[in-house]
Amino acid sequence: SKTINVEALTKVDMVKKDIIPACLKYQEFLVDTVLKKRQLSIGVSSAAEEDLIGKISSLTGCLYNKVSQLENSLLAAKEYEDSKSQAVFYRETIFASMQELRAVADELEGLVSKEYWPYPNYGELLFSVQ
Repeated sequence: SKTINVEALTKVDMVKKDIIPACLKYQEFLVDTVLKKRQLSIGVSSAAEEDLIGKISSLTGCLYNKVSQLENSLLAAKEYEDSKSQAVFYRETIFASMQELRAVADELEGLVSKEYWPYPNYGELLFSVQ
């Protein structure tokens, strides 16, 4: 469980310090774009940006909730005194929370511009190996 604990704490740190702030910054950029388009008197559509803002905002909120759940589960894991019960809790609760967190982060990665995303994507990792 120590390996899973370190991995979970790393994911919590990445989400709270890097991914959520990047998503919020990208949303800010999109909102600014919408406001600038609305100032034009030629009827330029901002539907794409508004749709992205909605999706990213919803997923960012979901990610925030998932990371909070994972943090609470990590605290709850400390309450188990016997290692077998704790191991079952890690497998059934913490590992599941980590997978859910990752799924939301992966979805956000596909929506947030790479200029804002704090980590290289799979393609960049794959093709950067020399």
